[in-house]
Amino acid sequence: MQRIIAQILVVGGGYVVRAFAEAYRQAAANAGRQGAGAAGRASSVPGRRVMSTDEAAQILNVPRDAGLKQISERYDRMFHANDPAKGGSAYLQAKVKAARYILEQTVSTADGGIHGSDQQRPNSQGDRGA
Repeated sequence: MQRIIAQILVVGGGYVVRAFAEAYRQAAANAGRQGAGAAGRASSVPGRRVMSTDEAAQILNVPRDAGLKQISERYDRMFHANDPAKGGSAYLQAKVKAARYILEQTVSTADGGIHGSDQQRPNSQGDRGA
């Protein structure tokens, strides 16, 4: 009787291993097909999505149209407050960092791609410290 049970386990185990191997091959083939077209997009990774500008502003507790200075000040405060070495959360620190990136991209796009000071118009003297 024990021999029959062992034989069933061996044969059944072989089927399970082959099924997992086939599933892995199919997943690898699907990933290869998505490859170049999906590279670099966070939404192509299962379980991940791109943060919206509204969500980013909410995380940093700034208005959606905040300037670079306000975004930077709020980021510094929240990033250091969530430092894991000080008992903070690495997850929240990562969310704060992502929020800053999204908002900075929005501001630089609104400014025509020019990174500069917080919504200041250039004066006739040019940029300070340049």
